[in-house]
Amino acid sequence: MESYRHILLATDLSEDNDAVAERAADMAARHNARLSLAHIVEQLPVDYVAEGVPIEVPDVTETLEQEARQGLEQLSRKLGLVDAACWVQVGSARVDIPELAREHSVDLIVVGARERHGLSLLLPSTTSGVLHHAPCDVLAVQMGSQ
Repeated sequence: MESYRHILLATDLSEDNDAVAERAADMAARHNARLSLAHIVEQLPVDYVAEGVPIEVPDVTETLEQEARQGLEQLSRKLGLVDAACWVQVGSARVDIPELAREHSVDLIVVGARERHGLSLLLPSTTSGVLHHAPCDVLAVQMGSQ
């Protein structure tokens, strides 16, 4: 097996994602690989219609992008990374994470996986979407169930 050269940590920036980040940093150190970080701000609906009257919803996307950039920078510092690429995009994590991997020649994506219950089992998960669309290996790290 070849060593990984470029690892992408796809994070939702939640507190329980620290174990995933540490696993990605460990993999990068073991393989002497570059580690990049990414967060996808999920696209939010812009307008709602109630009884035929449009209701304007404040555009919070810019604020979420700014907070995500700050979160990735903090995580990068916490992991002791110097000059790590930190990418924030608005869209769909299932689609955009694999696309980032393609664009930047990533050969391993590290993503968190949560235990799912009830109705969430009927909906596609981000982890599953990334796994099925990724152009490279994917390491799904279990979160919050240890």
